[in-house]
Amino acid sequence: MVGDGIFGKHFIKFLNDNKQTSLMASDLISEVKRDVMNHSKLEPEGRAIDDTGDEYGEFFFFLKKNVLAEQNENDFKQIQSTIHSKKGNLDDRLTQCDEFLVKYKGTWNSLSKTDAKAIKSRHSKVLKFKEDLLYEKQLNDVDINKYLSQGDKALGQGKYEIAKNHYDKILKKRPGDPFAKEKIKKCQSAAYDKKAAIELYKEKKFDEANIYLEKLVELSPFDSELNMMITKIKKHKWHELVKKGNQFFNGNRYRDAIDTYREALNLFLPDSKEFKELNDRGFNSASITRRINICNERLVLIDLKDNLKLKTYLEFIKKYPNSLEIGELKEQLKSKDKNLPSENYWEQIRKNKKGYWEKHFENNHIMVWVPGINGWVDKYEVSNRQWENFLNKTNRKISKAPLGNMQNYIHNYPEYPAMVTFKGAGDYCKKHGLELLSKKHWMTAAVKDIGFKYPWGNDKPYAGGKIRANSESFNDGFAYTAPAAEFDMYASPYGLVNMAGNAAEWIQENLLKGGGFLSEAEALQVTNEEKVGKDDVGGFRCVKYDYKSKSEKKNE
Repeated sequence: MVGDGIFGKHFIKFLNDNKQTSLMASDLISEVKRDVMNHSKLEPEGRAIDDTGDEYGEFFFFLKKNVLAEQNENDFKQIQSTIHSKKGNLDDRLTQCDEFLVKYKGTWNSLSKTDAKAIKSRHSKVLKFKEDLLYEKQLNDVDINKYLSQGDKALGQGKYEIAKNHYDKILKKRPGDPFAKEKIKKCQSAAYDKKAAIELYKEKKFDEANIYLEKLVELSPFDSELNMMITKIKKHKWHELVKKGNQFFNGNRYRDAIDTYREALNLFLPDSKEFKELNDRGFNSASITRRINICNERLVLIDLKDNLKLKTYLEFIKKYPNSLEIGELKEQLKSKDKNLPSENYWEQIRKNKKGYWEKHFENNHIMVWVPGINGWVDKYEVSNRQWENFLNKTNRKISKAPLGNMQNYIHNYPEYPAMVTFKGAGDYCKKHGLELLSKKHWMTAAVKDIGFKYPWGNDKPYAGGKIRANSESFNDGFAYTAPAAEFDMYASPYGLVNMAGNAAEWIQENLLKGGGFLSEAEALQVTNEEKVGKDDVGGFRCVKYDYKSKSEKKNE
């Protein structure tokens, strides 16, 4: 009987499928053998295997080899050897376990029962290896952190041999640890550098010693011996730099002196004990700072004398108010520029857009220095706010005006020009130590000596579609007066605003100049003037004359 084994089944199948009446024995065996190999996990081996239908050895088979199972077994043996021999560091062993577990996880699902069982068993053993390694790592990390902390502390104090011993203990726990090896290398190098620095220091070769010390103190900031040597070297350098700086100072080489003194001051932190104790024959940190300020003053002074102007002079006295040179500079400046105001007004002034000096006076007067008349002239017409302050101080009543309710006009429009009588304008000026402009000086303030028809030039107020002033002849956006600071783009050559239009202005001769918001364009020309009665009202601006002789006043 053929039997019920694999061979028997394929033999019968072959006979049923073959239609030939006769077959060679060799053909029969080779065909059945091939079919068995293609449909079973068996291959010819040269010996009899159970359950193949060839128990008597006439037709030999053996189990097929599984490559994955064989590789799994080899990898496991390698891990087992590494774990037992403790080769490599702990992290490398953990990595080896992790790679094995990832590689073979779930692979047993496609294998025979025998191979699957073997791989599952090895997988469980590797998991146990990993668990043991993690516990060992936890213990090692505690020790390593302790050794690292102790080593770093000793390194910071300059105790290099002690630090090296602690780092060596890390290497025993983690053979080949690159971090520990680098620390040990630093300890060995630092120990050599410190020995060299001490020898150079003893030989008073401070510059050479300092090269080593500056590098060492970064590594060991708490080494008292290093810090002592560094402090003494810095003090020695301080004395040398102060001496050199004094030589530059006495030789009028102020820039070199400043650089040298600053180099000395930068040797120590400003708040340090050493900085406060510095002293070199009376030259401590405070005196060196004063020397630097003197050098800066003299450098500015040199430049100032070469280009002496009011602006640079004011900047100088503001920065160096105690300079012994101020009086001499002032006299040189006054003799150089005859158009300057007197020294009482040399502070807190600035230049306006036209390039002329302007300054704030009491009662919020902003006035411009007009060299042509040697006086300060209001930049804007006196406003309702300024006029109301005057009324309150003097208990005056509000005058009548062609604008309706003057009281409402003053209260509701504080930045608009005050509309007052000739007497009111004069009283206001007198109260504040000011004056009304004379006719001649009003003309100078309006157009300088250029000869313009209007303060801004010769174009009519509305030429070219531009609105240059507040008058009746064109639509300027204001039914009556406009704010005193309006139309500043069309100021006079000195920067005085609304010298034409808005409010006609009182002058000393009891005339109104410049035209107002009801005037035709021609009436705004600077040559125009208007004679009025004592009860008529107009605007006004004030002048504060400066160092003017009586003879000059009489000739106006």
